[in-house]
Amino acid sequence: MRKFFGMVLVVVSAALAATACGSKGSGSGGSGGSGASGGSGGNGGTTMTTTTTTTTTTTSGTTTSSSSMTGCTGIAPAGECATCSEAACCQEIADCNGVDTCIDCVFNGGDCSDPAIQDVGSALLGCLVNNCKVCGPPPCNPVTNEPCDTANQEACDFGNYGYECYAPPNTQKLCDPCGGGNGFCEGGLSCNAPMGGTPTCAKFCCDDGDCGTGTCDFDATGDPAVGFCVDAMKASACDAPLVSPSGGSCVML
Repeated sequence: MRKFFGMVLVVVSAALAATACGSKGSGSGGSGGSGASGGSGGNGGTTMTTTTTTTTTTTSGTTTSSSSMTGCTGIAPAGECATCSEAACCQEIADCNGVDTCIDCVFNGGDCSDPAIQDVGSALLGCLVNNCKVCGPPPCNPVTNEPCDTANQEACDFGNYGYECYAPPNTQKLCDPCGGGNGFCEGGLSCNAPMGGTPTCAKFCCDDGDCGTGTCDFDATGDPAVGFCVDAMKASACDAPLVSPSGGSCVML
């Protein structure tokens, strides 16, 4: 797991993969009525016409939603993300913008180490994951590493919105130590840390057929569709084939 908030939200984002832009609330207003006009009468051959002028007053309703709030425009990346997030997550954007590095962390993958951003950053990210998938990077298949640039050491791994491509270097191979100063795993692998064990690169899998003599453990990833190939001790299965027989069919992009 490479992102500060990613482990918390990977299951949520997988369950909400089809969610598009949403809104927090709306309301509608009323309108005024209209008047009538007078008639005519006569006496001694003289006709008098009386006209009554009616003024119609229309009162516009007030729409209550996060998009009517101030302090959130021009902060999110321009385009569909800004349109969606300003409508659905305006208060969360404003709150995050009030803490240094929070916006850069959530929208740009910047520094997320400041403890001060945890609450407001998590609130904004949760809102975006639930309502604005357009704010996340393009998805990828962790089992096949598509469409990441494998030749240039890009690797598909857990991200805030599900799975995303990470820039190089990602050079650690199956069962190599990973994390910390050891570096990141190459495409098709991710860092697996069994209870009390050393973190090593494990193969992503759709089923046991992807794992050689190992099994596909979905509890290890927290994803009901994609697991890690592990041995009987829950350590990375080192004989898992690098090319998965399943073809990554458990992931729909």
